[in-house]
Amino acid sequence: CLMMLQSARARGKTLPLLGYLGVALLNNCPPDDLDTFWQSLVDLLESQDGQQAQMAVNNLILSEQIYYQSGYRMPYVRAHGLYTNMAYAPLRQELLVWRAPVF
Repeated sequence: CLMMLQSARARGKTLPLLGYLGVALLNNCPPDDLDTFWQSLVDLLESQDGQQAQMAVNNLILSEQIYYQSGYRMPYVRAHGLYTNMAYAPLRQELLVWRAPVF
């Protein structure tokens, strides 16, 4: 998304961006591009008083991680899926504990 915005900007155009993040900001970012990524993110979030980009995350841990890394607080919008009209009713009395690796 950041590359598309840069391309549009180079042609004198502006594009809005609605971001709903569920993974770490630097997920799959090549190490050689870190400086470019951070500068592009700052440019995006500070452009036009923040009106060009609206970003949110799907969990509180990610919100805090982004705040720690960038100083920008992104709102947390929980994914509910209420439109499915489904309810969770477990039949088993077991508990699965899972933790994603943190690099």
